[in-house]
Amino acid sequence: MTAVGTGSSPVFVVGLPRSGTTLMAVCLDRHPDLDCGPETHLFPTLDAVADRALLDASTWPDAATDFVCSLATRGVPIHETVGVSRDVIRAQLAGRTPSVAALLEALVVPQAEAAGTSRWVEKTPRHQDYLALIRAEWPDAAIIHMVRDPRSRAVSMTRMPFGPATQVLNLVEDARRDGSARSALDADPRLLQVRLEDLVADPEGELRRICAFIGAAFDPVMLEPSGSSAVGDQEWWKSGAQGTISGDGSSQWQAAMEPAVQRFAALTCAGQLRRYGYPGARVARQTMVVLPIGRDVIATHEPLPLALALQDGVIDSADAGTSSGVGRADAVVLWGRPGQLLPLDAGTPIGWRGVARLTGALALRRLRRRPVWWVTQWTEHPRDAARAQERVFARALRVLARQVTAAALVERYRDTAPGDAGPQSSAE
Repeated sequence: MTAVGTGSSPVFVVGLPRSGTTLMAVCLDRHPDLDCGPETHLFPTLDAVADRALLDASTWPDAATDFVCSLATRGVPIHETVGVSRDVIRAQLAGRTPSVAALLEALVVPQAEAAGTSRWVEKTPRHQDYLALIRAEWPDAAIIHMVRDPRSRAVSMTRMPFGPATQVLNLVEDARRDGSARSALDADPRLLQVRLEDLVADPEGELRRICAFIGAAFDPVMLEPSGSSAVGDQEWWKSGAQGTISGDGSSQWQAAMEPAVQRFAALTCAGQLRRYGYPGARVARQTMVVLPIGRDVIATHEPLPLALALQDGVIDSADAGTSSGVGRADAVVLWGRPGQLLPLDAGTPIGWRGVARLTGALALRRLRRRPVWWVTQWTEHPRDAARAQERVFARALRVLARQVTAAALVERYRDTAPGDAGPQSSAE
């Protein structure tokens, strides 16, 4: 493997939560020439700062110092955790031109120097969403992208004190976040993909491959259990990463996941399963559009997408509120009461043209005997029917749609589901 890193280039470890990023960070931190501290969450925190004056030369380095010292893990300031004082951070910033790189390096460089090395590693899973920024600020950085079977990750996430509460919601979030980062991940030639399952199955072989990629000599100490500054005392769920590298129970998701959720996972995460070489992906054979709430129905009424999955169906939010999206879907569901039915167009209710196009698409479906269901699930409010467009659309639906309860719609899909022929191959 051709090395993309050098003896001084930084290393970033990214990936979805519970995908092995902490284990990777600990292994790298054990290397005598590398240092990795706790997650900084710098990029999303910087995004949340409405006033970017901290990068203004007129306020530099005071505002920037305040910002870096505000970075914390579960309420504990990171600079205190790693033993870097506020004065040291300010001095680091004072000697730099205002930049995002200067903000991060004011924290990680002194920490690495205290550990006896000049080469630092930064691990924050959410930085997967900021690959373009990483590449712009650190052109020579090596990026390690950790991957895990989304079904194992979903089970693990439900046991954490953060993230979605159900396996279904974790699977949806997994597919969404992987998809949003996909183009940046595929386009970066200085990025290495590492599967957690491969790392625990062959620790030395994978770490040798990783070291070759980042331009560092493999050291057997990377395999030895030890404490690490990459794991904070307040992050109890990460403590296992400091022990001996062993199997992560990648197949245990089968025992922890109901068959209906397994089927849902095989459809919702099919792209990831194929892309990363995991078995069990299924081909979606039908789509459902739910207006106006789209994929949000998965969070509010999980039984419907699970029942739909029994027929190899998925809820599709792409162009769901358009006449073309409604026309293409195998089934359309209007979910709500009069006054709560029209989808949004660029964040605002659609106008008369949109109502006409949408009504026309539904009328065409009626002529073609394609299903349009109306679930009156929400509580009606006097203001709901205030807009004329909503009133007209609701009248049209009384003719164009069949009203059903949510429970009846779920049972319809469950009762008509075909037999399960088992997982489909990724070649389908």
